[in-house]
Amino acid sequence: MNKYLAQTIIDNGGRLHPLAVLTLPGDGSHSIEPFVEETAATAYIDGTLVIGSALPAGFRRVRRCCEYPEVWICKKADTANS
Repeated sequence: MNKYLAQTIIDNGGRLHPLAVLTLPGDGSHSIEPFVEETAATAYIDGTLVIGSALPAGFRRVRRCCEYPEVWICKKADTANS
């Protein structure tokens, strides 16, 4: 099981979950819960986690976090250098 605390999680329906915890039990499922307390087993992501292959406008992929479900660590696109 992997747990990630992120500034924002965007689920596969496009909904935003600010300061939330994504839990990946390893069976292809996932759950998203609001952040309540820190645990040592939770990795912190200073950015956005996006579930699914479609990225919202204005985001770029940094690296894949999980293949199934597909989860990406993303950052806001730098519009100044575009």
